Amino acid sequence: MAQIIINKQNDELAFRLERFNNLNQFDHLQRKNYYSIILLCSNSFNLKVDFSEYQLEANHMICLSPYQPFMITSKGECSGFILNFHPDFFVHTAIKMKLKQKACFLVIFMDYLILKSQKKHCFLIL
Repeated sequence: MAQIIINKQNDELAFRLERFNNLNQFDHLQRKNYYSIILLCSNSFNLKVDFSEYQLEANHMICLSPYQPFMITSKGECSGFILNFHPDFFVHTAIKMKLKQKACFLVIFMDYLILKSQKKHCFLIL
């Protein structure tokens, strides 16, 4: 079941967490006005992002910025989770202040992805 929060001021998506069992919602080129974190749990898949194309296996996380063009396709069934949030979602919240305190978040996250790609055990703790 999807967890969705809509911004009452502009009726736009503020937050969404949802499980998916197929890639139908990703099978065309799209640009969303929010951040997307997509975890693909099964099967291999093709990722087109910006002007590059990647062949990836299962258990990969994809992080996309607002308006970054992307498309995901697979020959077989592919399931996973998607987390979307609007850039304004953290405005005027305690989370925004916490993120400001952790200015090195991006560096830590990129280190995490590099370690994961090298198949080393690692944890991401915020």
